[in-house]
Amino acid sequence: MFHRLAGLSLLTLMAFGAVAATPDPRALRGELRSQNLAKEDARAESERLRREIAKLNAQLPQLREEAAKMQALALEAGELARQPAPQVTPMTRDTLTASLAARSITPQALAMTGDYAKLQLDGVAFANLYSWLEAQRRENRIAVQDAAITAGTPAGQVDAALTLRQNTGEASR
Repeated sequence: MFHRLAGLSLLTLMAFGAVAATPDPRALRGELRSQNLAKEDARAESERLRREIAKLNAQLPQLREEAAKMQALALEAGELARQPAPQVTPMTRDTLTASLAARSITPQALAMTGDYAKLQLDGVAFANLYSWLEAQRRENRIAVQDAAITAGTPAGQVDAALTLRQNTGEASR
């Protein structure tokens, strides 16, 4: 192609370059269309982000309040962790009998062996037994090590053989 242009004047070459450099109108329309689509997408994304920011700004006071509560609870937990563990009443035959009697439960047998207590209960309401065990767990750190519970009659009554153990160590906190 270069040998064909050799005999042309500079003015002709400049005119040829201007014509060759002129973009195709169809290509321009396509480029304009894609730019317009990109602008619409950017506007839509911008609007979505504005709505999201407004929603987060509305939630901010509540989140700050929750964060303040969490910090207060963390401080309280730290203070409680530094305090010595509250002393619990040692598990004895008398304390178990008294706590059972407070719930109108009479054990058929109660034996103490070191840190363990074995109980035999017949014809007690399951709900009453469960609430007594839960209170012992919370108040005296007494856990059920072994349990054999059999449904009785009438409905809701059970027979139970329980082995209990009191945890008095720091790990129970």
